[in-house]
Amino acid sequence: MKIIHIINSLKKGGAEGNLYRLSKNHKKKYKKNIDITIITLIDNGFYELELQKLGIKIFSLKINDRGKFFNIIKNIFKL
Repeated sequence: MKIIHIINSLKKGGAEGNLYRLSKNHKKKYKKNIDITIITLIDNGFYELELQKLGIKIFSLKINDRGKFFNIIKNIFKL
């Protein structure tokens, strides 16, 4: 099973905490039969390292990089 979540960031907050717990429980329940990818608009965050330790792929569009409009477009196409 493949799951993709799209979220603003993985900084400390309510929605991010719920996404972390949901992803952690899915990985525990389905083990190797699940592939979770999280797409963030802003890079880096409190939960990013913990999710990567669980084997969850994190892809950031990095829209917080001011003045790098073409990099944002490039990341969207890469996605």
